[in-house]
Amino acid sequence: MSSSARPIRIKTPVSDHAMYVTINDIVLNEGTKYEQRRPFEIFVNSKNLDHFQWIVALTRIISAVFRKGGDVTFLVDELKAVFDPRGGYWQPGGKFMPSIIAELGYVIERHLQSIGLLRKPVLDEHQQKLIDEKRAEFEARASRPTRLRSRTSRKARSCARSAALRRLS
Repeated sequence: MSSSARPIRIKTPVSDHAMYVTINDIVLNEGTKYEQRRPFEIFVNSKNLDHFQWIVALTRIISAVFRKGGDVTFLVDELKAVFDPRGGYWQPGGKFMPSIIAELGYVIERHLQSIGLLRKPVLDEHQQKLIDEKRAEFEARASRPTRLRSRTSRKARSCARSAALRRLS
């Protein structure tokens, strides 16, 4: 059995303490052309004792599903679909997370993608072209120098225009 390189840290604004997720894998048919890495167990640690009961229960159930075998990828969608009734939170970088459980689903999804049980989403050529165009537009706007206009400079320009118009008339 081997574990992931290091625990994954989940820090949310709804808790003072971070959670650390470790997923241990098992390698089936090691050394053969049928070698496959599969998740075997999951651990979630936190100093926050408010979440202790449900964390222990959830990790035991997820680990039991991992050990049972078969298609375990359904867990990702089930966990990502859990919404906190008090509302979710925004992660740094602007991604909305509907709940702590959903974030745990995203962590498991990334792990399953890294070991080859789930494919990373692939964009078709039109979607990729649209993203590239929007990125180019954003970069072009970001590289342009911005000229901040204060209220006084606007007023000064307005007075100068008025004075120029009076001279012309």
